[in-house]
Amino acid sequence: MSLGFEIAYKEIWLGGESGPGLSEALEYMMDSEEEEEEILEGYPSRLNGTHMIPVYGGTTGVPVPIEPSKEEMETERQHYWYRFAIMYSGMLTTGVFFSLGGLALWHARLVSRGETSIEAHINKKETERLSKINQIYHNPYSFGTKENWRHFLGMVNGRGFLCTLLPSTHTPNGNGLTWVTSIHNASHDKAA
Repeated sequence: MSLGFEIAYKEIWLGGESGPGLSEALEYMMDSEEEEEEILEGYPSRLNGTHMIPVYGGTTGVPVPIEPSKEEMETERQHYWYRFAIMYSGMLTTGVFFSLGGLALWHARLVSRGETSIEAHINKKETERLSKINQIYHNPYSFGTKENWRHFLGMVNGRGFLCTLLPSTHTPNGNGLTWVTSIHNASHDKAA
């Protein structure tokens, strides 16, 4: 996404090769409200339907086409679609960035609490239920923020951060049916 800022700045804000960009358009809008239009003075001209013919002191000059040529129209059309593609992909990328960013923050919060998304709902209901009878609910799978992240990244039993980056050859913790809980760890700590 950061690499797209340069393209968006050059093509959208500055206008690229196709002419005025967004900055000139905004500047024009701001200036047009404050200033009145000047009365244009210049040479008279004649129109013959397809060309404007300037008149200099009674003699006519070289005809100037009123409408742009086909090549200019094709170039302008290509620039329009190029800028449209940049704007479309920029808006799409921004939407995806914020959506995935929110999702990443939500899951980081869940990992910090030692929960899955379903356990978050269960723990919320249990907290409400136990607060009605003046008891405090403790998540049995939460070991504290730092330890939860270590478990999530697999940095337990002597494994370091390098094991997170490389493919693992070790078996996962537990047998897949039962998991170590903070209550289990607390009882073993007291016994030791």
